[in-house]
Amino acid sequence: MFETMGLHRGERTADPERRLTGSNHETQKHLGARSSGLLLCGDWTRPLPDRLILFPTTGPIGAAGATRKAVPFAGGELEIWQAASRLARKTGRTDAYVLRFYGNADRAEHWVAAEAEMWNDRAIEVWGGNYPGFGSSTGPARLATLGPAALTAFDALQKVAGDRPIVVFGTSLGTTVALDIAAQRRVAGLILQNPPPIRQMILRQFGW
Repeated sequence: MFETMGLHRGERTADPERRLTGSNHETQKHLGARSSGLLLCGDWTRPLPDRLILFPTTGPIGAAGATRKAVPFAGGELEIWQAASRLARKTGRTDAYVLRFYGNADRAEHWVAAEAEMWNDRAIEVWGGNYPGFGSSTGPARLATLGPAALTAFDALQKVAGDRPIVVFGTSLGTTVALDIAAQRRVAGLILQNPPPIRQMILRQFGW
């Protein structure tokens, strides 16, 4: 038994320097390496939620007649796509605005012109925003920037709209920033399409 423990007969087992030999020493080295690995893993996982949740694309997409607008944001720019309904184009006036935010891995230029056509019996202009890191919006794609970017888009539209109503319309991931705007700005209406299960997510995370 003494030989198995790395000791010879007659040696005292209370000596820690003598006990840290052979396989015990290798075990401590292994545990130390694993601890270092966990620390490195912790550093690497800092942006992991962004990587798991956000799937930005930046390649060119046809805008089908929508017009691009750049709004200053966080030292770069936020890409906005605009399109007016047929009645708005015909009369040269805009009675109301729709501010659109789309789902993950989606882009504004793909939808704005088509959605403006859905409002053809009303003089509506649609603004659709690309999140930071999506399309030509500058900056990395980060969950933390979605809310501030959405507020920046709303404030830019508010300057154009004046006292005309703004309806905020969010789909999927976009419903979260639409809610954020509605909580901090005065909006004429709020449309939430296919929202994530926010209540269940809160319950799962916090147990409320």
